[in-house]
Amino acid sequence: MRILVKVLLSVIGLMVAAVVALAVFLPFYFDPNDYKDEIAKKVKEETGRELSLKGDISLSVFPWLGMEVEDASLSNAQGFGSQPFAEIKSAGVRVQLLPLLRKEIKVGTVVLEGAVLRLQKNAIGQNNWDDMAEHQKKVAEQDEDKDEDKPGDFKMESIEVAALEIENSSVLWSDAQSGNRYELQKFNFNTGRLRSGEPVLLKSDFSVVAGKPAVTSTVALQGKIKADLEKKTYRIEKFELKAEVAGEKMPGGKQPIRLSGVVDLDLNKQTLAIDGLLIEAFTLKLAGSAAGRQILDAPVFSGKIKADGINPRAVMKAMGKDEPKTTDSAVLTKASFDAGFEASSERVNLQPIQLKLDDSSMDGKLSVANFSKPAIGFDLKVDQIDVDRYLSPPETSSPGAGTGAGAGDGKAEEGEVSVDTVKDLNLNGSLVVGKLKVKNLQFSNARLSLRAQNGVMVIEPLTANFYQGQINLSGRVDANGAKPLYGLKAQTSGIKVEPMLVDLTGKAKINGTGNLDLNVTTTGASASELKRGLNGTLGFKLLDGEIKGFNLGQKLRKAQALRKGESLAENEPQTTD
Repeated sequence: MRILVKVLLSVIGLMVAAVVALAVFLPFYFDPNDYKDEIAKKVKEETGRELSLKGDISLSVFPWLGMEVEDASLSNAQGFGSQPFAEIKSAGVRVQLLPLLRKEIKVGTVVLEGAVLRLQKNAIGQNNWDDMAEHQKKVAEQDEDKDEDKPGDFKMESIEVAALEIENSSVLWSDAQSGNRYELQKFNFNTGRLRSGEPVLLKSDFSVVAGKPAVTSTVALQGKIKADLEKKTYRIEKFELKAEVAGEKMPGGKQPIRLSGVVDLDLNKQTLAIDGLLIEAFTLKLAGSAAGRQILDAPVFSGKIKADGINPRAVMKAMGKDEPKTTDSAVLTKASFDAGFEASSERVNLQPIQLKLDDSSMDGKLSVANFSKPAIGFDLKVDQIDVDRYLSPPETSSPGAGTGAGAGDGKAEEGEVSVDTVKDLNLNGSLVVGKLKVKNLQFSNARLSLRAQNGVMVIEPLTANFYQGQINLSGRVDANGAKPLYGLKAQTSGIKVEPMLVDLTGKAKINGTGNLDLNVTTTGASASELKRGLNGTLGFKLLDGEIKGFNLGQKLRKAQALRKGESLAENEPQTTD
């Protein structure tokens, strides 16, 4: 028995010695750099692209079977320029040798440094990775035809990766169709131990450069992810993203953004769910949830979002925008928002919307389609709003400043009227306001229908209750000609003139019930041209009218009484019918 044990120990010792000897001598007799051409040929077969290996390939054997590659690049697709599709400064991977005998893969820290990935879309919508997908599809079909000649697969019992480290890398995206360009720079990504079915900690930080002029934002994120690689499902808990957005006018030159929540991703079903979503940015704090479908093919996201305690003035200041000057400085200080949303790459729908701004409440729906040339639709209801509070305060002219705002400026005196906004406007919606105040005039149950498309804007109609009467107005602006065309129709009935004039001017010398019938058109690019081109009809009636301040009949009667030597009562109303 002892002899048998000694023999077994001797055999095991010889095997270990042989492995150690192999590990020691193999690097001296085997140089992986001699096989660069064969590696490049294999990559060409699998991807259809050229692999360039300018740097050295180093090999280690025991106790780790490892390889490191330096200065490698993969060629770009035809028609996408001469720069490589992908390149790396260095990459390294190591696998423990002895666990392989137990059908276990234990990988050390996988390191990728200085990687650059260039993603592009050309003017006809083709991507610079489509060709590789087509090539790999053909290779897979060819392999299926040869399956009967292949040996049985070598299946591993388990796989484990100590960590994944990506350092100082970048991803560049350019779209020739839209002209957009984005750069993800200084990308770092680190994970803890990767083992199937077990959660893993991940951290990443990078910079994003976008826009014209380019704005750089820094981003850092972390979370705990649990992945099922076979089912392609992923769950991220304790997810947190922090970013800083740069801007010249922002306080301190930049503003922080924070996003957190729980993320569930299923690549097989192409679904995404985010619960407990919290977004903090530009003094805003938004909470909600979101769900995505078809996220790989044609992503569509839906959910709810809510924000309370909003100070619009503080938000504008944080975004680097100038605060508007308003007649009432207390407005634009209180707001809240609650809405459901559905969004895709081509459209955003907000429904239902519940918005509060200062003393006004609004609900309804809003949609924006075709972001390159937005088409806006809305159906909104507002309980009350005092527009006067939001208007710019009246300008005070200094002594010697001239006779008007446009003094010394020929164009301002001429009063140019711009319709550029109408030319590009695509709008269709309706608005209902319960109580409306404009220029101190009081409206109630105001209803507006507005359409704008192809350079024509139509208001049809605007109706409202107005000083115990009714107002009905429709208008049209056509901006397509050399000079814009305008049309206006208005009918009012049963308007009480006295309270209207008191609200408008502070006093009233006339009382009665007024009716107005207006139908006019004009054309022109300036105020003077609009006046000269004015044409149409105007009708006005004042029923039960009276002039306030004196009583003509009483004065005539008094004169007649004086002539006869009679007396006359002085307590008659001072009005003249």
